[in-house]
Amino acid sequence: MNKGLTLLLIGGIYLFLAVAPVQALISGDANNDTKVNLGDIIYLVNYLFKGGPSPVIRFSGDVNANCQTNLSDLIYLVNYVFKGGPVPESCPPWGEPQNLGPPINSVDGALTPCISADGKTLYFTKPGTLGSDDIYYSTWNGTSWIVPAPIPGKVNSVYYEAKPSVTADGKKLFFESFRAGGFGGDDIWMSVWDSTKNEWGEPINLGPNINTLYDDGSPSLTADGKKLYFMSDGWPHGNGRAIWLSTWNGSGWDPPIALNSGVNANGTEDDPNISADGKIMHFIRWNFYGPQIYVSYWENDDWSTAENLGSPVNDTFPSLSPCITFDGLSLYFASYRPGNIGGTDIWVSHRGKSAKTTFENSNNKSRR
Repeated sequence: MNKGLTLLLIGGIYLFLAVAPVQALISGDANNDTKVNLGDIIYLVNYLFKGGPSPVIRFSGDVNANCQTNLSDLIYLVNYVFKGGPVPESCPPWGEPQNLGPPINSVDGALTPCISADGKTLYFTKPGTLGSDDIYYSTWNGTSWIVPAPIPGKVNSVYYEAKPSVTADGKKLFFESFRAGGFGGDDIWMSVWDSTKNEWGEPINLGPNINTLYDDGSPSLTADGKKLYFMSDGWPHGNGRAIWLSTWNGSGWDPPIALNSGVNANGTEDDPNISADGKIMHFIRWNFYGPQIYVSYWENDDWSTAENLGSPVNDTFPSLSPCITFDGLSLYFASYRPGNIGGTDIWVSHRGKSAKTTFENSNNKSRR
């Protein structure tokens, strides 16, 4: 890599220091040799299928601008290099957040959004009719979200139910609750969709390999349903509250392991949300402004040091409960900021020109 020279004045003496310039992102240049060619295709094949190293510069392997690196990028790159296909495009930044507006948001407030894999069902939490917070859902009718209703079945109760997470196939619902029959504080429960009755079945506690005497919640599963990320302040961790990972072993959930200190930094981490490819995790961490959304990337077999998502998603407003869509191009989250209808509303931010904009009230614009 070329180096530049920086002139430094110390005690009246000028010194020339060799410094490495900031590496620029070249979309498609996965091996960071400043060229996009067969070498990058081979590099991505090794990364995607043979356990090879991650692209040298983050997002350099993303050539179709969906901010993920997968088989679709490899196909895109092959078409570009050998068949004159379209030029690689970079991962676009997050756009200005937009309030979802009514009927999703109301004076009652709305929290903990979760989007189905097809993007057509929105699950979230709001005060219910049974005495505490319940899980609601709304479906997209092609032009707008319909009026939300409590999810059908046996999940909602007189106790607190919140933070829904639905598996990619739509057949299992994970959530946290303080309902009777748990191990202590909030526990993580699971309900299976009953297709004969068109309702969610009797919830099942995930058991002592997940739940403790204290609070365990905020479940988020990988698309294959084999890895469960969640928050716990009951499992022993030096910082207190932390994000943990449990793996399905075929018959049950393994005891969890805590994520590294780049994620679990100050004991306030919560609300993990894992992307469809399992390589991007958004979560919250408290700082001067209250809860803020952070992001970490799975790189070279571990999670990277988390970064504040920054403006325009966070700004100086409390933001929490992130949920990224299956295509990685829209981020739903709850926030308390100017323009809210209730105490806390659900907002959405999209990435770039190719991001979906249909899943929002077309008559509602950001009120910030």
